[in-house]
Amino acid sequence: MTKLTSASICKYVWKIENFSKLEAKFYESEVFVAGDQKWKIRLYPKGQGQRTGSHLSMFLALADSSTVTRDFKICVRYTLRIRDQLQSKHNDKIARTWIRPSIGARGWLQFVELSYLNKASNGLLVHDVCIVEAEVSVLGISKAL
Repeated sequence: MTKLTSASICKYVWKIENFSKLEAKFYESEVFVAGDQKWKIRLYPKGQGQRTGSHLSMFLALADSSTVTRDFKICVRYTLRIRDQLQSKHNDKIARTWIRPSIGARGWLQFVELSYLNKASNGLLVHDVCIVEAEVSVLGISKAL
């Protein structure tokens, strides 16, 4: 594995307005760069797969898999977060994993229950705005066996 000596953390903030009006199956953030790789957040506002209708699903995805060939994988530590806009009790999940261009995304089908997300006192949706964050640190790149 090629270990990166300066695995700096990239923080990306995505402000989603009119959240209750989102109708598409999923949405993707603008592209951001961490560890010389291009990333985006993929959000399923009404869930994905078996969690459709009960949970919001969220993933970190490679935006441009052409920068790494199919026989390589990227070791990444990341946090995905929905900001609590009232009390700073953010809803976040942290992972350290390998991402391959063939898979392209990692995250959670059950990021947060929709009933919790939609409860005004929880602060995740304020004035129909949801603020999503990603903190990404690429730890290394390795040729897959």
